[in-house]
Amino acid sequence: MYLIEKNDNKIFIDGQVTNLSKLRDIWTGIIILSEKIDNKKTKDKEDFNWLQILSGGFIIGFIIFNLLRSSLNMLSISFLLFNVLGLLFALRTHRDLLNWENKLTEKICGITKSECDTIFQSNKWKILEKIKLNDISLVLFSTQLLSFLFFNYLGNTENFYFFFHKFLIASIPIIILSIFYQGAIIKQWCAICLSISGILITQLFITSFVSNKSYSTNSVFIIIFILSLVTYIWILSKKHLLAHQAMKETLLKLNSFKRNYSLFQNSLLNQKITTSPIDKGIIIGNNHFDKLEITLVTNLHCIFCKKAHLIIDDILAKFKNDLKIRIIFSADRKKIDKETELLYLTLIQISKRNKKEFYNALSDWFDDTNLERWLRKYREEITINPKILDEDLQWCRANGFNFTPVMTINNFTLPTYYQISDIPYLISELLNDDSLKKDKKVHVS
Repeated sequence: MYLIEKNDNKIFIDGQVTNLSKLRDIWTGIIILSEKIDNKKTKDKEDFNWLQILSGGFIIGFIIFNLLRSSLNMLSISFLLFNVLGLLFALRTHRDLLNWENKLTEKICGITKSECDTIFQSNKWKILEKIKLNDISLVLFSTQLLSFLFFNYLGNTENFYFFFHKFLIASIPIIILSIFYQGAIIKQWCAICLSISGILITQLFITSFVSNKSYSTNSVFIIIFILSLVTYIWILSKKHLLAHQAMKETLLKLNSFKRNYSLFQNSLLNQKITTSPIDKGIIIGNNHFDKLEITLVTNLHCIFCKKAHLIIDDILAKFKNDLKIRIIFSADRKKIDKETELLYLTLIQISKRNKKEFYNALSDWFDDTNLERWLRKYREEITINPKILDEDLQWCRANGFNFTPVMTINNFTLPTYYQISDIPYLISELLNDDSLKKDKKVHVS
C-alpha cells in the first residue's frame, strides 16, 4: 500500500516526489480516496456549534430562572435531572437528522454505536414504519420538561406528578416492547435505548413518592395542549429535516457525477470554440504558462462576479505557478457613469504597473463596493485610452458573452450544467489533460 498525495501540481509517493509514469507502474487499480474537508462545511459546522451553545445556554438559563423562583426538594430535582438527561439521549437518537453531537451521549453509546443506528433505522415491525420509538421518547421528554417548568411556575407540581406518574406507568409496555425488539427481533443491544428505558423506570420510581391522588380538570387540558403542541412541532420539523437531508444526499450524488473528470472532458470537447483574447484583459498567475489558460469575463457591479472572484482566489492560492488567468471587464461605457468608468480604468492602469497591486485593488472593491471610499484610496490620473473598455466589450459580444460572469478555459465552451464553482475540483485533471490543445478555448458560465 502506498500513500499518494498531490500538492502544488506535484505527485508524492510516501512523501517522495515522483512522476505520473511511475505512479502508473505501481498502480494495481485499487485506491482508497481521501479528500480534504471543505472549509465552508467546516465553517458551517462551527456556526452550527455556536448556535447549539447559544440555544442550550438560553434553555439552561430559562430553567435556572424558573427553578430559582421556587423551592424544590431532592426528589423533584432528581426527576428534572433525569428528564434533561432523557431529552439528551432522545436527541442523540436523531443525531444524523439533527446534525447534533453530544460528548456525554457519544461516550455512553461508545462501541455500540453501530448497533444504536441499526435499532433506530430498523423497520422489521410494520408499526415502526409509522411510529418510531425514538420519536415517542423525544416527544415524551420534551413534553415532560415544558410541563414541569409550566406547573412549577404556577406553583402546582402536584398535578404534574399525578399525570406523568400515569404516563410513566403507561410507558412500561413500550419499554418491554423495546427490550423485546432489541433482544429477540434485531438481536442487537442499543446502549442509548436501554439508558432511556432506565430513565423512565427511575422517573416512575420517583413519581411514586411525590404523586397525589387528586387533580384538576384544567391541568388535564394544559398537559394535553402541551403534548399536542410538541407532537405537532416535531412532526413538522421532522418532515422539513428529512426533506433537507434528502436534498443534501441528492446534491452529494450530483456533485460526484459532475466532478467525474471523464464525463466532464467528454462533454467539454463537444462544445463550441471561442475566439482567442490574445491582447485582451489583464493576465495574472503564470504569464508564461500556455498549457492551461482561464479567462474570467466579469463586471464590477455584478454580485455573482464577486463569488467568481473568490473562486479565482482559491484557484490562485493552489495553482498560481501552473496556469494563466486572464480577467476581462465587460463594461459598456455608454451605460455607466464617469465615476464607474474611472473605477475600471484605474484598475486596468494599476495592472499595467503591478499585477499584485491590481489584484489587491480588485479584492478591495469586491470586499467593499463603496465607490467613493475605493476611489479615495486608489484614484490616480488616467493616462490609458478609455477605448480599451470598448475593445474588450466588443470581444465579449463577438463571442456571445452578453452576461457575467463567464469563464473560458482553453478553447471550448463548458456544458451549461457546469458552473464556475465546479472548476476548482477539476483543475488538477485539467492541468494534466493533453487533449485540451493550446489553440482551443473553453467557456464556463
